[in-house]
Amino acid sequence: LKGLLKQGDDLEVRAYAAYVLALDGERVVPDIERFVRDDRLSPSARFHIAAAYALNGDLSMAKAIFEMDLPEGLIQRQLGGNLNSDVRQDAVMLSALVSSFPNHPLVPRLTDRLIGQIKNGRWLNTQENGFALMALGKLAKHMRSAGDTHTAVVIVDGKKIARAGKEQISTF
Repeated sequence: LKGLLKQGDDLEVRAYAAYVLALDGERVVPDIERFVRDDRLSPSARFHIAAAYALNGDLSMAKAIFEMDLPEGLIQRQLGGNLNSDVRQDAVMLSALVSSFPNHPLVPRLTDRLIGQIKNGRWLNTQENGFALMALGKLAKHMRSAGDTHTAVVIVDGKKIARAGKEQISTF
């Protein structure tokens, strides 16, 4: 990952490498300074960079990046490379944000956008399902550790089949 961060051609990969290395405690700020202002950075890459800054202790730079406007409208679904899509991008941004600023005001907005893209009880493909569930799981874990007492209800074919609360899971 260190090699990809320093010399990779793909800005998405470099930003993700910085984020993963920062999660592991590596100091990555000097490396991301080389490309943080590149206009070709996607929103999800910017959020990975912001989370890397936060994890490296530079909260003011992280907040400045997170304060940029969220992209509105549909992005072109990629059929190659990292297979980017609206769902993947929103999930990546939510995951990075929850990693560093779980109470940031963008968290509910990104969560609503992500949930709003569910069609027929799921997202379009396995990658979108994986990224979305990972981000929402990370948010749920934070909420639980913060003492939130939200309840989830599982509905299949219009019928409630289970409910999960803070301490219990019930089936119907």
